[in-house]
Amino acid sequence: MKAAIFDLDGTLLDSMDMWQNMTSDFLINQNIAVPENLDSLINQMTYKESAELISEKFLPYMTPDEIMACWDEYVVDMYKTKVQLKPYVKEYLEHLRKKDVKMCIATLSERTNIENALKRLGVMDLFDFILTVTEVGKSKKHPDIFIECAKRCGADETNVVVFEDSLTPIKTAKSAGFKVYAIYDKAADKYKDEIKSLCDKYIYSFDELL
Repeated sequence: MKAAIFDLDGTLLDSMDMWQNMTSDFLINQNIAVPENLDSLINQMTYKESAELISEKFLPYMTPDEIMACWDEYVVDMYKTKVQLKPYVKEYLEHLRKKDVKMCIATLSERTNIENALKRLGVMDLFDFILTVTEVGKSKKHPDIFIECAKRCGADETNVVVFEDSLTPIKTAKSAGFKVYAIYDKAADKYKDEIKSLCDKYIYSFDELL
């Protein structure tokens, strides 16, 4: 392995509960009963579409922009103060650094939030760089972010490992010729069997790689 490309949320950070609970926690804070089908209502929606639905159905006195501003504040605070690394992440990153493996992050999250979390958790300096889908201009349905990361690491798909927890980016990276190590996260539990069939290695914890 010459380089390692890491996803962030659900792979390095134990943060998927934050994203899944954000809308329900917000409704509770607004003294609104959380509907049982909330997850199915917003599961395939964009951030803005979710805010529009919440405004229309539950909080007509708040605009979608006001709702998104509240969510942004919540997310910023969580990354800055609460989100933690998954077990053995720091130890594994330090292990790769000792082997002179280039390491980077390829993520959907915003750069400021990433840096706030990684600095607080003491692992920021272990990475050579961070690249976000916003900066690349394409989601992980496209291989561009992985290809650009490999290029910046001075490597190609034959000597790079992509670390991911979600089905779609795993499919994308494999289709582009990368070796993929999949990390278990309960948010992707229903896709576990398909992920296992696609990836080169499946782990439940990073101590399996030490």
